[in-house]
Amino acid sequence: FFISKTTKGQASTLFTLKNKINVNFPVFVTSTDFCFKNNNKIFRNYVKQKQSIVFTCKPTPEMKNYPNHYGWVRPNKFNDIIKISCKKKIYGNSSKDQVILGAFYFPSFSIFLEAYKKLIKEKNLVNNEYYLDVLMESIRKEKNVKMISVKKFITWGTPLEYEKYKNSNLNS
Repeated sequence: FFISKTTKGQASTLFTLKNKINVNFPVFVTSTDFCFKNNNKIFRNYVKQKQSIVFTCKPTPEMKNYPNHYGWVRPNKFNDIIKISCKKKIYGNSSKDQVILGAFYFPSFSIFLEAYKKLIKEKNLVNNEYYLDVLMESIRKEKNVKMISVKKFITWGTPLEYEKYKNSNLNS
């Protein structure tokens, strides 16, 4: 499968697959500039419960210094997301806030499609793109969305990060 033109973000790219994915199938989406390890037991449990999931990490010093470069999540004590913010730190000081890694799980493609159509109708863009962060916030307002905080990840999103982590692996 090949996309011949630039899309308006991760959500728009996923939408191009609308005629290729069964609407009842679950969908896992991730950016290509990082990798991570998560707790598969927690993931399988949320999948069994048909929960939408946002994968996050504790903010690094760089993320704290540049909060407007990232999506943010505020969870409750059960890892239910109570607020998602895209490219802007969530107001208020919460030590439990996490940064969105760019990985998302939808229990069915139809849940994504419904939220995406709403995003388009409302023209809910950030930096002229349709972000899955914003789409998940829309879902969260109507259904429970879970957070999985990963313990280990490697990112190559910037030249500095690439140089720093190019020889890293998740097992070290």
